[in-house]
Formats: sequence, structure tokens, C-alpha cells
Amino acid sequence: MRAKLQDCQLHNDMPGLDTQQISWKKDSSLASSADKSLTSHCKSQAMIYLEGHSYSAALKYILACGAVTLRLDSEEYFEFFEESLAEGKHYRLVYVKHKSKNSLCSELSSQVQWIQTHSVEAKQMASNAERFIKQELTQAHVLLYMKRMLQEYAALQRFKPIKPAHSSGPVTEESLLRLAT
Repeated sequence: MRAKLQDCQLHNDMPGLDTQQISWKKDSSLASSADKSLTSHCKSQAMIYLEGHSYSAALKYILACGAVTLRLDSEEYFEFFEESLAEGKHYRLVYVKHKSKNSLCSELSSQVQWIQTHSVEAKQMASNAERFIKQELTQAHVLLYMKRMLQEYAALQRFKPIKPAHSSGPVTEESLLRLAT
């Protein structure tokens, strides 16, 4: 998908589209625009979120940027908090699933055009996303979510541990083998 996005910029006249990959380096004084840090990209009007090849926590950082987040409809993996996000309120959905490169480019172009012609709504959307991350994705809320999730898993557990009738000291490999049936 990254290659298709970069092709849109290279082979089409799309003003306002910069499809450089973010390297997440802390030093933003690097020469190449491809090596800029996330904070330097936060000055953009919009940022495209692409899922990675493994676990990625990039979505929360992109939402916190203060730019309109463009999300692709072709994503397969989701963050635990994504159910609380609303399309049109926190991000714009880019419809690219099962589309050719040309339709991807035209979809991106129309998204960039919408952001430029609806600046008030775009700023509100970026502000909503930033506020969501700061207010709803706090450490206390994340820990509460994890606690509730573990409680739900525990309720599904069928195994009931039993304490042995007589305790003969600390648990060792030998004591476990004696208790095993």
C-alpha cells in the first residue's frame, strides 16, 4: 500500500500530498524529509495512518498530532480503543479496499481537496481526535480497560484451582509430582 501511495505522488499532479514515510527518529534536524520525526510531521494538515507489518502504536500518536487523520478501509488489525472513535468526528475514512492505483489516487486527491475546502470542519475533527487521546486514553483508563478485560477472561475460565488438604512446605518440582494424578 505504501508503494501505491508514493506512486500517487510521483505519477500524478497532486498538490498538497507528501507521502514520505515517518522514521520516528527523535532528531528532527536530519537533512532528508523522509527522516523527519513525528513531531515535525505534526505540522501537516493531514496524516495518513497505515498499519504496519507487526504491532504498531502509531495511530494514537497520529491522532494526537492535531492534524486530520486519514485511515484506510483496508486495515485488518485494530487498536483496543478504536471502537470509541467515530468516522467523521475523529478521522476521515479513505476507501481503497479492492481499488486500483488510479482510484486510490483519486480518492486521496478528493480527501485532500475536502480538507482544503472544509477547513473549519477539518480543524474540529483534528481537535476532536487530539482531545480523545488526551482525555480518554489516559493511563488510568487503559489500566481500567485491562483490568476489565482480564476479569472477563477469568469469568470464562473453567478450571477451578484446589488447595491441597495438607501443605507440606514450599512448592517444588517434587511436591508437584506427588500431587499430580
